Amino acid sequence: MNKKRIFILVTLLLIAGALLGAFYSMAKMENQHAIKDQGVIKEQGVERFMILTQDGRELEFNLQIADTEEEQKNGLMHVTHLDDDAGMAFLVDKPKLFIMWMKDTKIPLDMVFLDEFGEIVHIHWEAEPMSEDTITNNVPVKAVLELRGGITLDEDIRVGDYVVHPHFKNPIKQDEKVQE
Repeated sequence: MNKKRIFILVTLLLIAGALLGAFYSMAKMENQHAIKDQGVIKEQGVERFMILTQDGRELEFNLQIADTEEEQKNGLMHVTHLDDDAGMAFLVDKPKLFIMWMKDTKIPLDMVFLDEFGEIVHIHWEAEPMSEDTITNNVPVKAVLELRGGITLDEDIRVGDYVVHPHFKNPIKQDEKVQE
């Protein structure tokens, strides 16, 4: 082959590689299980949480972290669809009583309350959309996970199950269950 043909072949291979990389990135974005807010996927601030059930199952969830005061105030308000493994996590440094409500929330949610070890201490099933009734737990907790309404019943997630995530002092080695 002459130099011109080699140059053209190398150029075509580079272009093909770039296109494949772009298509791979687009497919990865489409397949990510994230919160769909009126057609917009929020990817920033999404972290993995693993629920270890008492019967030995491991259920993975990709949850948006409510980091800012605005995110904590709004939660999943205005969200019209939630994938089975998506939701939002409200994390605090010191255990506290959470007071939640469903005002302007358009879909039912399961609210999972967790102690400092990641143990599920309370579940509020299928909170009613648009309700202004308060939802809380009797004891201070380190986190509340908002998941698709009904998922805890569908997957038999119960009080006493554990959530593995670096936020909790799990009795299980973190990197064995949740990888970055």
